[in-house]
Amino acid sequence: SLSGIEAGESNWIRVKKSEYLDGSSEAFSVEPKQSIDLAPIVLQLGGALQGTVLGPDGKGMSDCLVLVTHEGETEVQQSGNPSSTTNARGEFLIQGLPSGAVDLVVKATHYLEKRVPQVEVIEGSVHRDIVIKLEQGNALSGVVVDGRGQPIVGAEVTAKDYAQGVKELRATTGGDGRFTVEGIQANDVVELDVAHDSYSAYTNEKIKVGSADLKIVLKEHGSLRGTVITSEGKVVESFSVQAQNPATKDPRKQPKSQTFTPADGSFEYKGVPGGVYTVYVRAPQYSAATLADVRVEEGESVDLGQIILEVGGKVNGKVVDAVTKRPLEGARVQITQGSSRFLRTDPSNTTGGPLPNPVQVTGADGGFAFVGLKGGALNLRVSLDGYVSRKVDDVNPDVADKSQGLVIEIDQ
Repeated sequence: SLSGIEAGESNWIRVKKSEYLDGSSEAFSVEPKQSIDLAPIVLQLGGALQGTVLGPDGKGMSDCLVLVTHEGETEVQQSGNPSSTTNARGEFLIQGLPSGAVDLVVKATHYLEKRVPQVEVIEGSVHRDIVIKLEQGNALSGVVVDGRGQPIVGAEVTAKDYAQGVKELRATTGGDGRFTVEGIQANDVVELDVAHDSYSAYTNEKIKVGSADLKIVLKEHGSLRGTVITSEGKVVESFSVQAQNPATKDPRKQPKSQTFTPADGSFEYKGVPGGVYTVYVRAPQYSAATLADVRVEEGESVDLGQIILEVGGKVNGKVVDAVTKRPLEGARVQITQGSSRFLRTDPSNTTGGPLPNPVQVTGADGGFAFVGLKGGALNLRVSLDGYVSRKVDDVNPDVADKSQGLVIEIDQ
């Protein structure tokens, strides 16, 4: 019996047992506190595959993964398929399979992956004496170092083996910078890629298989350094730095944001490929600083000097006529969340004077500006006699593109 079944319609019970095909009940409905009797669930005996995995010496191999799959399935799709791991004698048994033809894939460390196609499965019977022999794969090894000859830890090494249909074989460098890529089927050359966030990528399309003394030198990316302080000259002890290259459209290829917590406000932001960047420096309770057109060369460290953060975030821009684009004077711009979105002038003073006004009126140039704002998104409402009011969502003082230089168009 089963208890704790949630009340509702179209419930059903599924039953699994290793040597049988999955079975399920008919759909049923159940009311709260109701007890019901279901018709028997009959399980059908599934088919089974039994065999042995041998090494190049003809002896059984333990700890090999034998996986049932079908032609065209990816590794992700295979992850939930029936499988078995060989015992000390290299034997495997996979049960509970429906009738039909399947492929068997065998995987083992240091050996080439082996696929056995079109293995017949018949429900209620065991397909016995399947023998699968693995072959020792080729390998290559080496060391990854920087320009000073120091080992690089954590570099991702990828060998593209075209003899296996562009199969990618991966390794990661250890504490000594060394790596070994195994299971290569090609006998001549493979393409080798080496990547690390702090270094320029390396690619060589003709690395000789069997090489044991490769030395790969990666050129270090550029870096940015500086000191972050407040407008009063105090050190900011926790902040983030991110450089973004406007020419790089894929966000996955942009340098990642890094967080710093230095006692003296200094930082070194590493791993910046050569290019021209916009640099953002952000800290809680302070307006983000934006540095445009920062040029970085490979291997160069650029000194940004002192970066000053003002208390609270900024939102500024102008209101214009939607048709003529003429600046509109006298427009009322309101932060809909009110004064609660402002910080006090001194973040350490929680009981000080009144908070700023959440409503501003545009000047002759249509401009408006709010300062001293808390982080996070807020909403603006813009109104002017003779024009349709407009609400502007997702204005974020933490993001310069969403808070500074806004142009808000309103219709008559």
